[in-house]
Amino acid sequence: MRLEIPNASLASQAVGPMTNAGIMSFAGRGWKDIAVKLTSLRPLGEQAVSPSDSVLGPYADPSGKGLSVSYADLIERAFATRWWRSNLVVKDPGANQTFVPAPSGQLPANEITQLQANFSLFWGLAVQLYEASLVSDQTPVDRFLSGDHSALTKQAVDGMGVFTGKGQCSTCHAGPELTNAATAAVAQSPLTDGTDTGFANLGVRAPSEDVGLGGTDVNGNPLSMAGAPAGAVDGMFKIPGLRNVALTAPYFHNGSAGTLRQVVEFYNRGGNVDAPNKANEIKPLSLNEQEKQDLVAFLEALTDPRVLLQQAPFDHPELLIPHGASGDTTSVATSAPGVAADEYLELPAVGAGGATRIQPFPNNPFLPGFLQALPAGSFQPVTAPAPAAPAPAAPAPAGAGPADTPAPTVSAPATTLKVTPKVRRTRSVATVTASLNVRQGGRLRVRALDGRGRRQLVLLAGSRLGKIVSRHDAYTITARIARAGKVTVRLRIARSQLAHGRTFRILVDTMGRRGAVATARLDAVAP
Repeated sequence: MRLEIPNASLASQAVGPMTNAGIMSFAGRGWKDIAVKLTSLRPLGEQAVSPSDSVLGPYADPSGKGLSVSYADLIERAFATRWWRSNLVVKDPGANQTFVPAPSGQLPANEITQLQANFSLFWGLAVQLYEASLVSDQTPVDRFLSGDHSALTKQAVDGMGVFTGKGQCSTCHAGPELTNAATAAVAQSPLTDGTDTGFANLGVRAPSEDVGLGGTDVNGNPLSMAGAPAGAVDGMFKIPGLRNVALTAPYFHNGSAGTLRQVVEFYNRGGNVDAPNKANEIKPLSLNEQEKQDLVAFLEALTDPRVLLQQAPFDHPELLIPHGASGDTTSVATSAPGVAADEYLELPAVGAGGATRIQPFPNNPFLPGFLQALPAGSFQPVTAPAPAAPAPAAPAPAGAGPADTPAPTVSAPATTLKVTPKVRRTRSVATVTASLNVRQGGRLRVRALDGRGRRQLVLLAGSRLGKIVSRHDAYTITARIARAGKVTVRLRIARSQLAHGRTFRILVDTMGRRGAVATARLDAVAP
């Protein structure tokens, strides 16, 4: 079945980059791979979620990290059953796929469920509908236009007069969205003077430097939909909306203006360069100093206080943002041979009531409570090396079968595991939690094997050893423990790797310079 959903550009924007190797994907990865992986993970499992989050609060896990429901649970609650419930599964997803009866046990590697086959549909629509809920319509200007004349200062009211009059700003920044590129404006008139509605050449840079709408996509197709003559749309860029514009610096398509006052000065002088298709409105305005200040005051009054204070619906879970690697232009710190050690910024989780005010550009140094650099070593992503060879097993007694092979042991381990592990399961993931009694500080490595000790199990992203949380699926997690005491291990393992009711093993290695020098073992039963 092929679905075409009108006015769904937000969904397309959400789906496209996920499998694009030039944006955010490994080459060759498809939606089948993404669906299988994500349906085995706990949503937001590595991120803090506020229990008062306006959307996610009811599903926040008591641990403070992630949600207590799975992606499958959320999909089944939000979408009609015909899109995810079927007694058939998809075999060999792709151009030659077929539909076969669902097996009674685990799915083979070349089969996926209907829910997984439609995952891109769920992903795109969910992102679109969430983004469509982020409507910032409670600005001082909105309140003023609704009859609350106390909402704006006299200076901001005078600035509105400049905006709609002498400044000619409202010619391009019109309507509730304050842009001619809004869906309603484009639907009413797709073309303006023979070019794409909602685009203009402002004279920021010469078209020969920034061709803009005159360019082509990766397949050589023109970006412009107007079919205009060659050069007619060169240097044209989309006209942005102005709501919350005081929070979105730097400005213009190349970030060449750092403040609203600099933007006003740009328009007042008639732009930076001339071009044959430069917008007629871009010409010297002869604004005096007071008019410039008034116009800036009006633009600042387009800020919704809920956005500024991160209040619902603009609250959010914790976000971790890669921020380069420590070092210089010649070398950087590494987390493994040939792997740069990423540094991270943290945007803390915020509930419906909001938190620290957003810190606009230039946000350096970062203000306390907003975007912060994580302390060195507090978060360490891991790589996925080839499976480590299990430690050699002791000779088996005569007649012993493979399942009776003794577990690998080394005398005098630096850790002991005396408690019974807690095993919690969701539809597709088993989470094992145990406490290590560390007798001295040092470097530890945790891994998991099947019951026979022959196959290393993949530890899913979100697994933890002490304070170190895995950011990727991996076979091992390594952490340096500073001192003796109790250390928590939490491993997330896809249930497809486990045999129901059978024992599997968790091994904790005490690491020396040349590898493991001691190993402690913990047995757990697969749910």
